[in-house]
Amino acid sequence: ERKDVLYTFFFLLSLIFYTIYCKSKRRKMLLYVGALLLFLLALLSKPAAVTLSMVLLLIDYLLNRLLVQAEPGGKKDAGMLSRINRKVVAEKIPFFVLSFIWGYITINTTRSIAEGDTFSLMERTLFAFYGIVTYTYKLFVPINLSCFYPFPRLEANGMLPTIYYIAPLITCVLLYFVYRSIKSTKIVLFGVLFFLFTIGLTLQFFPVGPNIVTDRYTYVPYIGLFFILGMAFVWLIDQKENKFGVFKVLSAVVLAAFSIWCITLSRERCEVWTNSETLWTDVIEKFPNTSE
Repeated sequence: ERKDVLYTFFFLLSLIFYTIYCKSKRRKMLLYVGALLLFLLALLSKPAAVTLSMVLLLIDYLLNRLLVQAEPGGKKDAGMLSRINRKVVAEKIPFFVLSFIWGYITINTTRSIAEGDTFSLMERTLFAFYGIVTYTYKLFVPINLSCFYPFPRLEANGMLPTIYYIAPLITCVLLYFVYRSIKSTKIVLFGVLFFLFTIGLTLQFFPVGPNIVTDRYTYVPYIGLFFILGMAFVWLIDQKENKFGVFKVLSAVVLAAFSIWCITLSRERCEVWTNSETLWTDVIEKFPNTSE
């Protein structure tokens, strides 16, 4: 799995180059080409990097580059966002071309080993919602981890387990709160879309791999959700009013306790990954009815 570390390195470095490009007034073309070449290296490391093109648009949104402001004195109030900045979108064309090429190749090469081909379009859609809920849950409660998560078995009546039908409702509720946050801040929408864009291709809507969910697919997507939590913590710490004092202490205690818990869980997982016997024994204990 060295490829995950390698592609993440080039993926994040490309984002850094692009962010500097957006803010810089000098050597912009050099920074732009650098971001593009780093993106290519990320793709050569692992096709999962195809989502970078969409993330670049999110960076434009966060930096107020994506939309053009209305002219003062026009029909709309000054400062209102009126249209998409075509120049900014045009900058992404080389990135999207590379993304489409690698995406097409990846879908065709993984389809033959995809377990999800045996399920209907509706069932695979439910798998996607289930993946969103499961990955979000495991960010905050990282328990019952496994190197293998089998596809669900249909019930006697031909239905999936209940959780798969509840997952879309949970997702819609979460997205509603994201929508309500837009008027107050861009950070929540940015972080959630970062997560969804980078995890989207592995949600089994398009069959990829033999697992219904896979922990390693979240390494980059979780950056979006951690970005929200990190910025919320920074905002709280920066507050000067006395009324925030208790919340500052409480948040620091919760963060420390959560970190210690994660360290302990990571240590336990290292024991599971000692060798093949301990690894697959753990899988059998969690999924005793699977034949994979």
